[in-house]
Amino acid sequence: MKRYCLLTALVLFINVNAGRAQTDGYPLESDTKIGTTYTFQSKSLHGAWKVNVKVPKGYEQSNDKYPVVYVLHGDYYFSFATGALQRMMDFGTMPASIIVGITNESNAYFAFGTKRADQFLDFIEEDVFSLIETAYRTHQDRTVLGWHYTAGFAFHVLINKPEMFENYIPASPYLGGIDINEIKFEGLSKIYNNNPNFKNSLYFGSMDNERTVKSAALSLDSLLQLNNHESLDWQFELLTPDYDKSNEVSVYRFWTTGLKTFYEEYKNEELEISDLDEYKAKGGLTFVKEHYKKRATKFGGSSDITNIFSLLRLATRADNYKVFEELMNELHGEYQDLNLNSVLSYAQFYLSNNKSEEALAMYESINEFHPNLISVHDGFAQAYLSSGQKKEAITSYQFAIELAEAQDDDRLEALKTKLTKLDN
Repeated sequence: MKRYCLLTALVLFINVNAGRAQTDGYPLESDTKIGTTYTFQSKSLHGAWKVNVKVPKGYEQSNDKYPVVYVLHGDYYFSFATGALQRMMDFGTMPASIIVGITNESNAYFAFGTKRADQFLDFIEEDVFSLIETAYRTHQDRTVLGWHYTAGFAFHVLINKPEMFENYIPASPYLGGIDINEIKFEGLSKIYNNNPNFKNSLYFGSMDNERTVKSAALSLDSLLQLNNHESLDWQFELLTPDYDKSNEVSVYRFWTTGLKTFYEEYKNEELEISDLDEYKAKGGLTFVKEHYKKRATKFGGSSDITNIFSLLRLATRADNYKVFEELMNELHGEYQDLNLNSVLSYAQFYLSNNKSEEALAMYESINEFHPNLISVHDGFAQAYLSSGQKKEAITSYQFAIELAEAQDDDRLEALKTKLTKLDN
């Protein structure tokens, strides 16, 4: 067994020169670390191999299990994957997932059809999987992303041990001159015979100006067409580059499109409710929570209600405070990641229902992240007035006026009028 050590666990900006003062117009220099880095010292693989891990938003606050996306060529593409995939998670295109980047010590270990590729396969299966699935809450759904050499390695895994991953996205696979006709997908036949319910998904291809890579991809497509495997759902694409340099373009297009393809059913299971009558008829909050709990069990990821904001919008439009309150309780006071205009509208809804204490708490939460927002201090003043705290309301209006003057905001005169009425 290989040994690994924890190097970093940082998801924040670190000042690399604490003694340097900031000068006018120039920010302090800083370094960014994403997630947690483990280093493996391997006897069977040459050198040190780093594995970077990024958990999704809300992971620490939940007990849910999460799919894992393994990013090969991790030293180049881990940062891209964490940014692009997080965006997809935020938009509900894919479930919240753990992202694991495995760095390249040597392309030789990814060479399709070689003993070294077998060694690297064993390293992932025996050591990386063991680490991730011991240290993190993981769903059984695993996806592997590769490009060029590592895309060839992904095919090596699919042919020899397809059960290692459910989903494969090899962009621009490089097979190193292997005779495609000699490739036998024996692993797929074996896994299907042993477990007919197990399915692999494959999305692959290349750009149409990648020469030998394009030729290999087309040959693999033809081979798969001739040998239809019941356990494999696959899709091939030949894409035109947006510009001349095609070398790495396929990564950005295949990986995201492939994930969207794999998780189309997940996206389709987003709950859409048109009005509060339908919400009540279906069973209200109990039904909604159970729906997302079942979806998380099926696909992995968060069991949180992902359409809660559309439901809150329905509640405010219908002026139904009871439904609004039960939905707000599901947020547990966590507003910092929400759309700012939406949160401001929720605070106003509290005020319109004479809930000044709740409105004040929400404005406090907003103010923590947006201390110079005029609408927040205007809202503070309204909430203080509603609760009979005139002195505090005056102070809030005065600060809102100072902000409006500094920002040359067109609400200045209206704020002065509100303050004048209080002074009188």
